[in-house]
Amino acid sequence: MAATVARAEASGRAIELVALDAGQAPDWDEATRFLDALIFEEVEDDLLEMCGVDTRTDPQETWLDTVKQRLRDDLASFGADVEGDHDEIEEWDFRGARIFAAVGTIDDESNPLSGYGWMCRLVDAEALGAAGFQRVRKAALNL
Repeated sequence: MAATVARAEASGRAIELVALDAGQAPDWDEATRFLDALIFEEVEDDLLEMCGVDTRTDPQETWLDTVKQRLRDDLASFGADVEGDHDEIEEWDFRGARIFAAVGTIDDESNPLSGYGWMCRLVDAEALGAAGFQRVRKAALNL
């Protein structure tokens, strides 16, 4: 874990971290319900952009559907990766919790194929919180 954080810092990339308490399983159904109930007023401008909405040219009535679809796809990709082979999202056991980490750049935040992008968008939308994940600040790890 410390090596991943150090590599991210050394390369100028950012790291996004979330955790689940020991023995807790992600509640993917609750996260899906949360996304289905998302309303326009809850979506920040930066999340619109990260989800691929072009506010200059896309009709406003399509924005929420675009965001919801991107976030549903992100949730499916994130869930498959953390339940599968961890190609994009790393997992560590740390002080009785499961820590999930993704490393990336600011450009990755909008990339639909990036685990860092999935995690950033899902954290910003609070969908991972609905699934039971808690955001972790790097400083809280005391590395």
